[in-house]
Amino acid sequence: MVSIKMKKNEKGAIEPSKYRSLVGKALYLNKISRPDISNQVRELSQHFDNPGEDQWKQLLQLISYLKATREMGLVMKVEDNDSESCRIECFVDSDFATDTESRRSTTGYLVFVDGALVSWKSKRQGSVTLSSTEAEYVALSQVACEMKFVHSLLSEMGIKVDTPMIVHEDNQGAIFLAKNEALGQRTKHIDTRYHFTRELIQLGLLNVVYIKSEENMADTMTKNLNEKLFWRHTGKMMSIEQNGPPDESREDVKHDG
Repeated sequence: MVSIKMKKNEKGAIEPSKYRSLVGKALYLNKISRPDISNQVRELSQHFDNPGEDQWKQLLQLISYLKATREMGLVMKVEDNDSESCRIECFVDSDFATDTESRRSTTGYLVFVDGALVSWKSKRQGSVTLSSTEAEYVALSQVACEMKFVHSLLSEMGIKVDTPMIVHEDNQGAIFLAKNEALGQRTKHIDTRYHFTRELIQLGLLNVVYIKSEENMADTMTKNLNEKLFWRHTGKMMSIEQNGPPDESREDVKHDG
């Protein structure tokens, strides 16, 4: 483990300033080059005001993981493609009502351009949803906005983008809701702004396709995974040294997503 001593204030609680400083550094690292720590950093950042010993231990575990995997990073690769246009695709997921206090769900997504990861997010949703399908549908609308932005940016740069852009989603109900206008009693309460995905589909700019949950890389953005699944997804979205991930038997590099 990294040799960082736990600092407490006079009341015996973890010193918030030290905690905020370390989590802030992890947030910065996550933003620029380490999408693999998105879920854990998001969870740690929810305890800025009153961190406890559990959060401190999780933070030390994260620091140890980063130290053991410091050679990992993003790869801006170019796929073999005879076409003059580029391809945008994404993986999106939502974890339903994971916030135990507000009962809000979590949105997570990964956006790729020609196989290179360019945008990612793990964020609590702005409102409470009433079902896992609705939570996934909200996540779809959020990633649709991001993909539309990436599409517009590339177009302004004179780069042609293949359409429709592909979204990989593991919830059949959310896919049906995105592709059909008929609303029943269970869905008519959904805010109209979340129907942006449906509009892009109708315009031919977007297509939502089903993917098995165990193949959805966006799971790393919303939930704690077992180590085998975590490393499988991480290896697809980031560069890992030729000798592979760290020895999973070592306590200082264990990571639950």
